[in-house]
Amino acid sequence: MEVSKLEEKAASSQAKAKDPSLLIPVTLLFSLIPLGIFSMHILMHRNGYYDSMVHLRDFGPHLLPGTKDPLVRKYIGNGFLDYWLTVLVCFFANAVDGSEPELSVLCTVFAGNMGPCLVLVYVESLRNERKWGALWL
Repeated sequence: MEVSKLEEKAASSQAKAKDPSLLIPVTLLFSLIPLGIFSMHILMHRNGYYDSMVHLRDFGPHLLPGTKDPLVRKYIGNGFLDYWLTVLVCFFANAVDGSEPELSVLCTVFAGNMGPCLVLVYVESLRNERKWGALWL
């Protein structure tokens, strides 16, 4: 009796895996990857923003952008990670320090949206079909 239930459950999960109705949305989402790479990385290199952050980090003046506060260049002692952490601090400094109120409000909105996203991941991981928990998503 229990074997037949397991076979039915396996058959239904295989039918879900071969569902052609998911092909179009998944294809559309994957087609957005080049746009995301372009907008996040290539534009930053093309307009010179990344180069200015690297110049600020490597050659100075070693101050946070728009302030007279010193730029910390050593965080954990690993040169590779310290380099990228310093570039990220330069990138996000104006957004979180309050000098640009519009950016600070936008960061608050994005941070507020992270809570519901994490709740969604948690609720989806509690489904019976999701054997790997939150890693399934």
